Amino acid sequence: MRPPIRRSRLLPLLLVPALALTPLATQSVAPGERLLAPAGAETEDPATGVPDRVVLNPTEDTTTSVMVTWRTAAGLDDHRAQVRLPGGSRLVGEFLSSHEESAMSQPEAEHHSALMDGLEPGTAYEYRVGGEAGWSRWRPMRTADEGSEPFTFLYFGDAQNGLTDWWPPVVRRALRGEPDARLTLHEGDQINEADNDPEWG
Repeated sequence: MRPPIRRSRLLPLLLVPALALTPLATQSVAPGERLLAPAGAETEDPATGVPDRVVLNPTEDTTTSVMVTWRTAAGLDDHRAQVRLPGGSRLVGEFLSSHEESAMSQPEAEHHSALMDGLEPGTAYEYRVGGEAGWSRWRPMRTADEGSEPFTFLYFGDAQNGLTDWWPPVVRRALRGEPDARLTLHEGDQINEADNDPEWG
């Protein structure tokens, strides 16, 4: 039995495009990046030196910081996140990964996280993650404004099954219905088997 929902004032969350937090949504794919596997495919998804499974996560103070997580092959030494102003070449900040963890089911891969902080409120940025072995593409993000402003976000329930055929149409329909949504919130299981790496892929 679930606890009752408490109604409270929402604090400002990180304002990023919904696609940045929705890896299963339709998005543009840069050369070398992978799309979802065909329906019913149970394929291997090996980690490489080029980061994948890049996800932004809100922090306690979304006006000046954001957490980013990603995956690479194990055994690499250089893991960091970089931030710049949109289209710029000069870095605003560079942040070392503060945590590396290997899943028991996939010892050849490591998951990393970095806190990108010291950012300006209400500001658009671009970020990427990686190191000497390879980099992700630059992706957009925006810090929250100071104060409390209303915003729209998408709330998704338990995805878990049908990720390659049933889930993408649900996400696309939600994005069409609420094109100004600032972020997505996922509740419940994302996949069926927690230690099944191809499902995560």
